Amino acid sequence: MRSKSLTAASLLWASGLGSASAADEIRLDEVPENIRRVAEYYAPGTTFTAAGIEIESGLTIYELSGPLPNGRRIEIDIFANGELDEIEMEADVSDLPQAVLDAVGKIAPEGDIVFVETSVHGDGRFYYEVEVSLGGETRGFEIAENGDIVSSEGAASS
Repeated sequence: MRSKSLTAASLLWASGLGSASAADEIRLDEVPENIRRVAEYYAPGTTFTAAGIEIESGLTIYELSGPLPNGRRIEIDIFANGELDEIEMEADVSDLPQAVLDAVGKIAPEGDIVFVETSVHGDGRFYYEVEVSLGGETRGFEIAENGDIVSSEGAASS
């Protein structure tokens, strides 16, 4: 497994092009006050710069994103009732635990890690979301801290 600079992937993610989300973009002033308060609670000091809305399994989810004080991006997904769905934070390959790196090395030994983010779900589950480029195809994995592959998306790597 090899790792490349995440600059291009980070730019894609920041622009929304690299996001797996199918949210429709909305203006920040269209986000209900209760949703903004929840986002500010989970990311104090963050200036949110983008918002979206999507329907997933019949539930409305608001997405707010922006830069953290350290320059990395954060996205907070909140159900319309104000309950937290997920917090995703941009990360770097150097942030990955060895067990996660080992898992990626087993499933895509010749692949390049092109994107990393942490994912904390409202129920407390914590995963690393890792995108790997291999042979012109990109495949995404959700990997637990212990290296267990939770889910995968995209073309199968060989």
